[in-house]
Amino acid sequence: MTAHFDHFLAALRSADLVRANRLVLQALSQGMSKEQVMDQVVVSSLEALGRGWEDGSISLTQVYMGGRIAEKVVGDLLPKGTSSEPPWGKVVIGTLGDHHGLGQRIVAAYLALSGAQVVSLGLGVDPETFVQRAREEKADLVAISVLMYPSALRVRRVRELSDQERCPIPLLVGGAPFNQDRALWKTVGASAMGSNPAEGIATARWLIGRGQ
Repeated sequence: MTAHFDHFLAALRSADLVRANRLVLQALSQGMSKEQVMDQVVVSSLEALGRGWEDGSISLTQVYMGGRIAEKVVGDLLPKGTSSEPPWGKVVIGTLGDHHGLGQRIVAAYLALSGAQVVSLGLGVDPETFVQRAREEKADLVAISVLMYPSALRVRRVRELSDQERCPIPLLVGGAPFNQDRALWKTVGASAMGSNPAEGIATARWLIGRGQ
C-alpha cells in the first residue's frame, strides 16, 4: 500500500491526472478493493497534501489541483444507487468552509447505499447553513467533512448555533484534522467522529439510534 500511496501522492503534487488514473487501475489489478484504494491511497494522499499546506511544503494551488484530480479519479470507484431497505435516518452532509468535497462525496455515497436518506449541501458550507438546513429538513444527523485545520475549528460554531436555536442535533465529523488529532472532535463540540466511510456509517447509525 505504501508504494501506491507514495506514487499517487506524487501524481497529485504534479497535477498528473493520467498518471493518477493509471495508478488507481494498477492498485485494483494488484488486488486492492475499491474501498481500500479510496481510503488508503486517494484519501490518504489528499490528507498528506493538507498537512503539506499547513507546514508550508505544498502550495494552495497544489492542494486545489490535487483535490480536483482525486475527485475525477474516484468517480468510477464510488458505489452507485441507493438501498432498497427503508431509510434508517435522514442525514444532512456537507464540507464546512473548504472547497474540497471528496470526503463528503464518498461518505454520502456509502450512507445512501446503506439506507440513509442523504441531503448533500456541497462545498464551502457555512455554520449557519448547516443548522438552518438541518432544521428545515428535520434531519436526524449533521455530517461535516473538513480538510484543513481552521475549518475543523469552525465546527464549534455549528454546535453553538445549534444550541442557541434549540436544535439539539448530533454532529458527526470527519477529515484529516480529526484523524491527526483524535481528541479534536470533542474540543470542537462534535458528537463523534468517523475516520473512514465504514466507521462513519456505523457511528451515524449509533448516534441516530441514541438520539444525540
